[in-house]
Amino acid sequence: MKALRVFLIIPMAMGLLVGCGSFLHLEKNHFIQPKDFEVDVKQAWVSNTSGTQGAFLRLTPAYADGVIVTTDAKGGVYAVDKETGKRRWSRKTKQKITSGPGIGGEKIVFGTNDAQIVALDFETGQESWRTSVTNQVLATPQYNNNIFLVKTLSGDLIALDAKTGDEKWHYSQGSPRLILRGSSAPQIHFPYVISGFSDGRIVVLTLEDGKLIWEKRVAEPSGFTDLQRMVDISADPLVKDNVIYVTTYQGSISAVDLHTSQILWQHDLSSDSGMTTYGRDLIATDTDGLIWNFSRANGAVLWQQSGVKTRHLTQPVIVGDYLAMADEKGFIYWVSLDDGRFLAWNFVGGGGVVASPIVADESLIVLTKGGQMFAFQAAPRLHEEIT
Repeated sequence: MKALRVFLIIPMAMGLLVGCGSFLHLEKNHFIQPKDFEVDVKQAWVSNTSGTQGAFLRLTPAYADGVIVTTDAKGGVYAVDKETGKRRWSRKTKQKITSGPGIGGEKIVFGTNDAQIVALDFETGQESWRTSVTNQVLATPQYNNNIFLVKTLSGDLIALDAKTGDEKWHYSQGSPRLILRGSSAPQIHFPYVISGFSDGRIVVLTLEDGKLIWEKRVAEPSGFTDLQRMVDISADPLVKDNVIYVTTYQGSISAVDLHTSQILWQHDLSSDSGMTTYGRDLIATDTDGLIWNFSRANGAVLWQQSGVKTRHLTQPVIVGDYLAMADEKGFIYWVSLDDGRFLAWNFVGGGGVVASPIVADESLIVLTKGGQMFAFQAAPRLHEEIT
C-alpha cells in the first residue's frame, strides 16, 4: 500500500477500515528553508467551525458573490465575508453533515449522515427544502440550469430540482464492495454531465434527462484482493476544451475525448486528490506526495516535484501566479508554475488538511480538519539590496 492514509468503506455495512499512516520526509536539494523563500505569504484572516470531528470528510468550502460558505460535521453551516472573514450568518442543522456545500440558484445544498440532501437560502441560511436519497453523499453537490446533482456512496447519480428538491432523474452505476472513503463530484459541461465511479468507469449523461451518452473504463483492476483491485475515481474529473481528464487510485491519469470516448493518452499514476489546468499544462498530485506537470496535448511529463514525497497532498490550485496545495499535516506549499520549484511554505496545523483549498479572487482559502478556515494572500518577496 502507498504511504497514504486511506479510509475504506463497505457501502452495505457502512463500516470504516483505517489503513497505514504517513510521515514527513523532505528530500535534500528540493525543499527550501525560510531564508530562501521567493514569496511572502500573509494571513488575511481566520474563521472557526467545528471541523470534521475526526471523520475523513473533504468538506471543501464554496465561494460565490463575495461569500465563502463552509460546513462542519456537527451540522453547522457558515457564510463568511471573503474580505474580512466575519460571519454574515450561521446555522446549526439537526443532522451531521457529510459534504461540502454546493451553491446555485440562490441555494446552498449539502448532504447529511442520514442520506438527506438539505437546501438553505443563500442570503439568510433558512431551510428551503430537504429530500432523502439512497445513501450518504460525500461529494460536493453541483449546480447548473436549475438542477443540483448529487452522487451517493452506493454509485447513484441523482438530479434534483433546485427550487423544490424533487427528483428529476436517477442514474445508478453501483460500486464495488470496498471503496475509498471519498467520492468524486460529478462535473457539468453543459449540456453534459461527466461522472467518475469507484469501478474505474466514467460516464457521460445528458443534464436535462440523465440519458446515457457513453461510458468507459479508464482503469482495470489488478491483483487478488479487494484492496489491490481498487481503482476508485475519487478525485473530481476535470473538463477542458472538450477533453475529460481523470485520475484513478492505483491506476492512471487519462485524457479522454468528451464526444468520442477515445482515450487520447494515459500515464501511470495513483491519485485520489485532483488536478488543475494551467494553459496547456495539466498539474496533478499523487498518492506518493509527488507533484506532476503534464502536457495536455500528449501527456508528456514537463516537470515533477518530489520534495515532499510521502506527504498526502490535496488538489493543487492556482492562486494568481502561483501553484498552491496543502497536506495532511497542515503545511501549505507554494510552487512555481514554470518548473515546480518550491517558492514558500507555511503551517496551519489544525489536525491537517484533506479538503481541497479553493481560490476566492486572489486569496487562497484553506480549511483544516480541526475547523479553522484561513485566507492567505501571496506576493513576490522583496529582498533588500546589500551594499
